[in-house]
Amino acid sequence: MRKRKTSKQDKLLHAKKRFKAIRLHSAKQRSKKDQNINRGILVFNQERLHKNRREFEEGYQTGYKKGFDQGLIDGAKYLL
Repeated sequence: MRKRKTSKQDKLLHAKKRFKAIRLHSAKQRSKKDQNINRGILVFNQERLHKNRREFEEGYQTGYKKGFDQGLIDGAKYLL
């Protein structure tokens, strides 16, 4: 049996399907990338927050020795 010649319509349909599949795949990849970026930003912010809090507490504790007001100033610097 001879192979049927693919019509222009079939070729277009196939191309359309392939294009759609590629587009869907790249959209999935994009959203995954965005999620990873957001997760990275979240972790970075949390680490920064912990660091600020730790430094604030250290400033506050050393401030007791220097005088209470200065300790508050030192602690507030780390929050900014």
